[in-house]
Amino acid sequence: MDQEYLRIHLFPLLRRAVNLLLHEVTIDSDGIIHTPYGHSPESTHDYDTNYDLSSLKWGCQTLLRINDQLNLNDSLAEKWQNVADNLLPFPEDENGYMCSANKTAPLMHRHWCHLFMIYPYYLVSWEQPENHDVILRSIKHWGSPEIPNTWTQAVISSMYSSIRDGENALRHMEFALSSPNFFPNTFHAEGRNPCSETYGGLCRMLQDMLIQSWGDKIRIFPGVSSE
Repeated sequence: MDQEYLRIHLFPLLRRAVNLLLHEVTIDSDGIIHTPYGHSPESTHDYDTNYDLSSLKWGCQTLLRINDQLNLNDSLAEKWQNVADNLLPFPEDENGYMCSANKTAPLMHRHWCHLFMIYPYYLVSWEQPENHDVILRSIKHWGSPEIPNTWTQAVISSMYSSIRDGENALRHMEFALSSPNFFPNTFHAEGRNPCSETYGGLCRMLQDMLIQSWGDKIRIFPGVSSE
């Protein structure tokens, strides 16, 4: 909502980031755009990771939205639209969204980078009925209550809030707060390694129950349980 911030800071930064990857994508004989060999954080190396595909698609769509909002008439707008329209569809299998086009999603793994299209990008959302099945398969396969990690459980809670399942959002909030890696002073560590991303995840977990702002709507109390 801050026009100057968009114009001076966010748009140029995102434009450069997306442009870097546009130099590395490939186009197959069917006109489908593919992302290069890369790393899906803490999981695997491969081509066409869902982490890269979702990030590139979100980046192009966001640039197009800002370009329209600010009437910038950017010379790359046509290229961003082409990528958004022709990027490889997010690979999926019986477990939901895969880690990459060639590798299934990790099980019992703390990082959800292969599900960024669901959260926090909302490219695939509960407001699209045709995607309910793949969203549920993806969350249930990855979002195990047995992962002993505070910020992972916080993210699972937020994902359930994103599909308006307040009961499971609360359930995983309780898992997050009862994790053996979470300490009374609100610090979180795995072994002796402090995890600073956890504090933002915990705050976001509660906020996502109460209010969500994405797309063109503000959603009030989307993930509040009956309790």
